[in-house]
Amino acid sequence: MRSDIENIRGEIEINRAFDVQITADGISTVVRMTGGTVNDVLERTGIEVREDDMLSHLPETTVTDGMNITVERVGYNEYTRTEAIPYETTLKYTNVIPKGQHQAQAGGEKGRKDLCLSGAYCGRRGGGNRPGQRNCHSKAG
Repeated sequence: MRSDIENIRGEIEINRAFDVQITADGISTVVRMTGGTVNDVLERTGIEVREDDMLSHLPETTVTDGMNITVERVGYNEYTRTEAIPYETTLKYTNVIPKGQHQAQAGGEKGRKDLCLSGAYCGRRGGGNRPGQRNCHSKAG
């Protein structure tokens, strides 16, 4: 009987667990891992990374003891601002109208220009907002 036990040999692999912290949407979670990648941590915690979001490590990065992973949500603000466009008055001098008098042929009106502004922000709204500006359209009157 003893000889049977002595003939059985095998290898034992010991994987020690370690902690990895992941922070998303203002919530930090500690996950106990024995290996794997950042993507494995995301799957285990159920955190989805959207196309525009920023991840502190590449998804295929191997996790290590004490690693901190951060998911920064990127969003966009858009709003419109209207600006007045002043009209220009053109004076033309002629001999037909007596000196000191004037005659308006067409009255002017202020125009308006609508500017569409947009800005990306990371994390919470209002932080790191850097608006860009583009001219949506211009309207007269």
